[in-house]
Amino acid sequence: MFGPRPRMTGGVVVATLGWPLAWLALTLTVGAASGWYPYPFLDPAEKGADSVALAAVGITALFVVVLAVQWWVDRRSPVSPPDD
Repeated sequence: MFGPRPRMTGGVVVATLGWPLAWLALTLTVGAASGWYPYPFLDPAEKGADSVALAAVGITALFVVVLAVQWWVDRRSPVSPPDD
């Protein structure tokens, strides 16, 4: 938001998306081992595996849309002059 711009690269986008995906994988792994899930929509015993997969894909898609909008705004914002 405050520069320098452009800032977002493909690596930034992948790293930003990597954190929630890693959290999801860890949460599902720990939940499968312990039987406890932090949210009901992630509990396959309560909602079913198909519902959990749909929720995970939906939330991931939301992250992708937010990142795409941020990338688009970053590319269209004025370029900041380099610091000397």
